[in-house]
Amino acid sequence: MKLNTAVTKVSSRLLLTLKVPMQQKNRIDGNSIAYGISLKGWIELVFSLGFAFGMTADAWRGDVGGRIPLLDHEKALIIQTTIWNEESYEAGLKPAMKVLIDEYALRYPDIKRVDHGYFDAVPGADDATRRAYFDRAYQLGREF
Repeated sequence: MKLNTAVTKVSSRLLLTLKVPMQQKNRIDGNSIAYGISLKGWIELVFSLGFAFGMTADAWRGDVGGRIPLLDHEKALIIQTTIWNEESYEAGLKPAMKVLIDEYALRYPDIKRVDHGYFDAVPGADDATRRAYFDRAYQLGREF
């Protein structure tokens, strides 16, 4: 999707739904874990200066409180699969992701409600768990 098309689609919506896969990529130098690399790049391009936020003189001098929110979306829903189990995310990963994705990228530009659904340990999940995840994703979307 081209940037202009993405910006137009985002700016014309009251609700954003983002599906973010947590994935493992094998590389010659070993394994690396990445979360939604293409989504991360998309957020950086679309939720950017001039579209998602503006900046005061204080912001240009380094004060993050000087960002001016420019969006007027009611809500955003993030549905994210993960590699590790729930305990691993609760121990520190989830709070960090919440700050960077939910708060900084989405709430800061003035999206009023951000919900983030995690579907844990997907690569090792059995079929019943995966079916339950689909049901939960459907329910999250219906309730949102």
